[in-house]
Amino acid sequence: MPIVQSAEKQLGTHDSGVIILDEILGYLVAVWAMPFNFWTVAIGFGLFRLFDIWKPFPISYLDKKIKGALGVIVDDLAAGIFAHVILRGLYLVFF
Repeated sequence: MPIVQSAEKQLGTHDSGVIILDEILGYLVAVWAMPFNFWTVAIGFGLFRLFDIWKPFPISYLDKKIKGALGVIVDDLAAGIFAHVILRGLYLVFF
């Protein structure tokens, strides 16, 4: 988090699109311990972006209530967890 905090301070803005560490961490959570293949990469990315943009509860709550560098990262980690659960369920049903 110190990296995100430093970047925010230097950029003078909160959760800038230039800061992508949170996106990378969220995506890695989405595909954590899943088979590495085209479907995992593509569906995992799609689900992560869906939840990151849509921000259903409790992701929206985390996004609004947690401030600073932790807030930048936590909502993306939560989106990654949501994506991972759905992705794992899809693998159980279809693969």
